[in-house]
Amino acid sequence: MKILILSYHFYPDTSVGAKRPSELALSLTQAGHTVSVICAKLNNDTALNDRIKSIKASRIPVPPDIISILVKALKSFKKDRTIKSLNDDIDQSNRNNPAITKENLYQTLRRWYFSMVALGDALKIWTLMVTINILFKRLSGRYDLIISSGPPMAVHYAACFAKKINLCPWIMDLRDPFPVLDFIYPEKNFMSPDVK
Repeated sequence: MKILILSYHFYPDTSVGAKRPSELALSLTQAGHTVSVICAKLNNDTALNDRIKSIKASRIPVPPDIISILVKALKSFKKDRTIKSLNDDIDQSNRNNPAITKENLYQTLRRWYFSMVALGDALKIWTLMVTINILFKRLSGRYDLIISSGPPMAVHYAACFAKKINLCPWIMDLRDPFPVLDFIYPEKNFMSPDVK
């Protein structure tokens, strides 16, 4: 089989999250399957490089956290006199009436920001780069199976896309138990928005 594994962590990364997808890729390769991996380009421990030399891995660099930069820019933008003058223009009586009150630019941007954050984790730009890589891989042929391992959950978004363009089965490996915590403790609402 021709198998694509998507995992943020992968050898030679020494994170605990790298072990399961890396060992799975090694086992599948030893069983005679052709395995390709898309993972993050993280700090390398050269001691693990020899174990994975038989596996073709596309290492996608992790861009800086754009969201944090945008938040800082929005905070400084909020202090700007333009926003203050927009707020002052709204009559006080209109502020108390939700039917009349209009959302100012800052409130709109803030709402959009939190909506975007709720769509996934902080790896949205990296996930987009992975998705582009998947498109290029598809040009050289179809995969028979897609496997994604996370967290981070952004990997599963890319795997869902890969499944659709390859028309093949997808196995989602949720390494941490938190996706089922809502079923165990329904009163505590543990599940994060990206998992929901």
